[in-house]
Amino acid sequence: VDGIRLNQQAVNTISSQENQLQTQIRDAQTNPSVLPDNVDLDQLQEFSQQLTAQADTLKRNAKRTVLKTGISSIGNLVLVGLGLVGLGRSGMTLLRSRN
Repeated sequence: VDGIRLNQQAVNTISSQENQLQTQIRDAQTNPSVLPDNVDLDQLQEFSQQLTAQADTLKRNAKRTVLKTGISSIGNLVLVGLGLVGLGRSGMTLLRSRN
């Protein structure tokens, strides 16, 4: 559950930052006079596309990381459970051999 919450928080943060930057880009596109001399509207459009692609990649990576962590945790729990079952069985066998 914590992993899912962290994933949602990471995706929300990425989306929020992307939206803020896209808003700044749109504002600059509507008012190009505020742009520095070495930046033009084509560069802003290219940056906007790159920003969207990077945000999508970061979101996918966050989801993949949570999935990997969840699978790892489940695997560890299964191994510990099997170890405890084995320990219990060996204890029961030892108890029966003493009686």
